[in-house]
Amino acid sequence: IRHGSVEFLGIYTRRDGHEFQPAQSSLGPNPTSWYNNNFLAKLVVKPTEVDTIRITGSYSDGAQSTQVLSGVGNFSSLFTRVFDEWGKQVASERGGKRKSNRRSRSADIENARGKYLIRVYAPFRGDAGKYTLKVSFTQAVAEAAFDWRQVEIPDPPRLAAVPAAEVPCDIYNFDRKNPACATMCPQQFDPSWPGCADRCPNPPDINNPKCWGSMPCPTPPDRRVKACRAEDFPPCDPDRKDPKNPNCDNFKVAPVRGKIINVQAATDGTIVTINRGEDKKIAPGWTGRLLRPNGKPVEGSDFKIIKVTKREAVGKVRLNTDTVNNNRDVELEAP
Repeated sequence: IRHGSVEFLGIYTRRDGHEFQPAQSSLGPNPTSWYNNNFLAKLVVKPTEVDTIRITGSYSDGAQSTQVLSGVGNFSSLFTRVFDEWGKQVASERGGKRKSNRRSRSADIENARGKYLIRVYAPFRGDAGKYTLKVSFTQAVAEAAFDWRQVEIPDPPRLAAVPAAEVPCDIYNFDRKNPACATMCPQQFDPSWPGCADRCPNPPDINNPKCWGSMPCPTPPDRRVKACRAEDFPPCDPDRKDPKNPNCDNFKVAPVRGKIINVQAATDGTIVTINRGEDKKIAPGWTGRLLRPNGKPVEGSDFKIIKVTKREAVGKVRLNTDTVNNNRDVELEAP
């Protein structure tokens, strides 16, 4: 409605409805009815050409009523099953009786023992409700399967004969007839007795290998005996190395230093004469090398003694005479 500078708009709507009808369902819906009233009003006033006043108002009113049939609880499909702790079914519902618009289910288990699981099935809307589980039991009195007073108990078996006490072997009063002495060796060593086959006699015999690991070091010392140490033997004689003396193992004579006193040129080297001979225990087969003034060996100067006199030794070095004359110090070593 418009009149001059005033405009007015009014709208009224009403809706009425009922419960939703499912297309496919085995259960009917709860009966429901509802309505809704809506009012809307709008007023616009233009007091001037540039000013506008707008007033808008709305109001809504509605109600819904539902009959909850699903809460009535007919329990038409309710049933229970009982399983043992291994999942085996041992009982199920045993019918029911109507009382105060309720149904009950019960099951009995004979000779119950262990743990049990109860499964309640309430698959449909009519089975909805609050359930109470009650369990009762009666203790069974077990009867004896047999009269123990009538059981015959046999006599215990006879004990085995106790053997005679074993007589230990005495190595000082040795009894060859005693079985315990079969593996023993008498104090008076007898090489023919089996028990002495792997024993060292008393006193020890240096020629018996069984004594080398246990006997003390004899005089003179013998390197076969484990108790003999290197300090029990005399120092090694370089002129007569004794293979029975451990001090001669890997023994080397200390190097001997000398001077070249004569130099002779040769076709493939230089013949040198050294002022050390038999008096210093030098012998053919010894090796030598030339030394620089700083004491270090000259490269390629190794040579071998080929001739020895009382005070001189002769060798051949593969160097020229100038190199030899500039390095006349030599060092000799035994083979």
